[in-house]
Amino acid sequence: MTIKKVKKPFFISTFLIFIVFAMDAQPIIRTSHVKANGYNFTYLEAGTGPMIIFLHGFPDNPYSFKSQIIELAKAGYHCVAPYKRGFTPGDTIVNPIQHSSLYTQDVLTLIDSFNEKQVILVGHDWGAGAAYGVAQVAPEKVKAMITMAIPLSAAFFASYTNNLNQVKRSWYLFFFQSSYAIDAFKNNDYAMIDTLWRDWCPGWKNYSDHLKSVKETFRKSGSAESAINYYRQSFGNYTLTDPSLLKIQNAFSAGKPFSVPTLYLHGQ
Repeated sequence: MTIKKVKKPFFISTFLIFIVFAMDAQPIIRTSHVKANGYNFTYLEAGTGPMIIFLHGFPDNPYSFKSQIIELAKAGYHCVAPYKRGFTPGDTIVNPIQHSSLYTQDVLTLIDSFNEKQVILVGHDWGAGAAYGVAQVAPEKVKAMITMAIPLSAAFFASYTNNLNQVKRSWYLFFFQSSYAIDAFKNNDYAMIDTLWRDWCPGWKNYSDHLKSVKETFRKSGSAESAINYYRQSFGNYTLTDPSLLKIQNAFSAGKPFSVPTLYLHGQ
């Protein structure tokens, strides 16, 4: 009897190789644009499924959430991370209002612009404050929320007057009220950003590549001014006159409770 060796069809082995690579492939992060609240937002996105909106703070940009976007997109979520107003690439206009309540209003209109009834919010720093604001004034838009670094409590605001350790940690907040702030922030290729990250992340050494992206964000005309103005208007002697922004600010300042399921994370 003659035994004939039959080769496996080429397309089968090719298909198997494709499956292996497809299983290990990372989701592609795309850059998109949407108009909301009178502003053209640039945002990163990846994946499909229920929407998660990532809200960054200072000194950060949407790429601060890159690792989370990749993993959650793989887990079956549509991940969206917008540039905060004033940080958007290509935008050279410094908005006259740079108040934390405007960030909340932007998120509210972004949810509508994405045609979503409910989203999951992930917010860090200023982004946490914006997420709280959305949960306070429009809880029906938020399925769940994860916030980081900024708690919503009277104790947090009181710590700026009765906790000298917290005052020391938040030195930049007070310094940004001065006339020297913008020049100091830009000095020596935004060396202040390196200082802040070293102070805040003493156990994390491998973030230099990300800081290149963050600094590139602030090199854009108007971004540094926008960043400083957020602190000046939100913590300085600035008076809001827009009724819708006042409503958001009053709810936040009063620590208005909300029923949105929330996970809060805070570093050591």
